[in-house]
Amino acid sequence: MANGAAPWELVRLLPNLRLPSVSDDTWTDAVYVTGRETLTLRSTWAAIVPNDDPRLLAFLETHPTGKRLVESFIGPYGQPVAPAALITRQDAPIPRRTDAIAAYRNAVAACFTLRGHAAALTEQPTAGRGAWSDLFDFHPAEVDKGDSIQIHSAALLHMMGKPKQLAFAPSPYVDTVLDLRHCDQELSMLLSKAWHRAYVRRRERLLFRPVFRSLEIAFLAAAIPVKNVGSLYDFGLTVSLWVASLEALLWPVNRSASQENSVRFLSATGLDDRRLEARRFGLKYGSRTVRANYLQKACSLLYRARNAFMHGDAFTARNLQPWPTRPDANLIQVAPIVYRQALLRRLYDFFSKPEATDWADIDSETIASWFTEDVFENALLNAFGLEDLEW
Repeated sequence: MANGAAPWELVRLLPNLRLPSVSDDTWTDAVYVTGRETLTLRSTWAAIVPNDDPRLLAFLETHPTGKRLVESFIGPYGQPVAPAALITRQDAPIPRRTDAIAAYRNAVAACFTLRGHAAALTEQPTAGRGAWSDLFDFHPAEVDKGDSIQIHSAALLHMMGKPKQLAFAPSPYVDTVLDLRHCDQELSMLLSKAWHRAYVRRRERLLFRPVFRSLEIAFLAAAIPVKNVGSLYDFGLTVSLWVASLEALLWPVNRSASQENSVRFLSATGLDDRRLEARRFGLKYGSRTVRANYLQKACSLLYRARNAFMHGDAFTARNLQPWPTRPDANLIQVAPIVYRQALLRRLYDFFSKPEATDWADIDSETIASWFTEDVFENALLNAFGLEDLEW
């Protein structure tokens, strides 16, 4: 069968995510090219699409129960809601397992959420930044092969049937708009390669398993901390999850989980601003003192907060806001910067970093990636009060 000829099928709905209609000029705007490619993870086999995408509509024409499900979402005031959908080609060589689909979703989410968290330190509040992973949550209802609706529940196992009326709603906590310009170009390219090797070629799944296991934890860490109405304990758990995602990522390198090993891995920041490479901090490990750069210092602060929370010590706002001169900066915003730099370096262990190109060869995507890098660097500079200092 020729590429593109196979029909597509609905895999999961993402009710918290609103995407522009296919008729919207956004999809043809060159400025949004990176975001559009990230929603497909640069794949011909899968995509996250608006609910009026022709491939999804073709599936719904032959699956009336699926059509009823897609049309069943309403907002808090009863208004219709158009959820986004994750679709795959029916002949896709992707394992029909949750881990492959979740790995796809987690990779797409990371390309927006990590940048969105960092941008909160340097930009005014902006709709559509996509900082919280809840934006990409799967809805528990899906259409099975028998055209029935299954509602999966950890408490009830699952419910199955063909109800005549359905009413579902997205999360009330989430800003459902995603501006496709807020995308991490460099990370998108690398995670696309990793996912295809692990789940499409399926030859190196074990090699990349720590990466995608780490992204699963990071997806939870990037969720809105509202289990206890945004209490200190919510934020303490969030920091703990960021540390766990870092340790899962680095386990094959370190062979153990410890602050010292994680800090050592970040000795080279991968950032361009030379101020951030300066080893201006002393970190004590037993009788030894290690000189550390700003990224390593941020990592040590994450561990300190995690340890205070997990070990039952006193846990206060100072644990989350360790910079007295920067009360607007907190570890919830800085943790994704530390994690992102570790993730990039780990991925470059598998994929060679492109050489610097001639100015004549630089395209819009390269420029976009530079701007994204600036977001992370400026956020870290801001947290440490360095944004106004010259080298």
